[in-house]
Amino acid sequence: MPALFSGCVYKNPPGRCGPQGVEDLSDFALRNMKLTGLPVKESHSGATIGSITEEWSDGAGSKHVTFSVNTEEHPTVGIGLKTHMLNELSLSHVVGSPPVPVEVSVCSKGE
Repeated sequence: MPALFSGCVYKNPPGRCGPQGVEDLSDFALRNMKLTGLPVKESHSGATIGSITEEWSDGAGSKHVTFSVNTEEHPTVGIGLKTHMLNELSLSHVVGSPPVPVEVSVCSKGE
């Protein structure tokens, strides 16, 4: 049975005309990027483990999502999400104007 989880895919982006690197996304780009329906993967692997069901931006321009994962088909991922071992979301996108979202991955925070 699918379980729902939520998290932030991009925190505190620069303003539309603010300084940013080539792979950075501005708050304007994130607001205009549609993530609902995108696949969710484990650590950018080839296997799709779920999909984005909802998205929103907060006052700082950070982009948040709710996603579903079938924890019966992917029990290790379910445990990782529930125990916060998989505690980060990573938005993969193609650089361009506008940038094109590809997928969101659940992963561990790299140090």
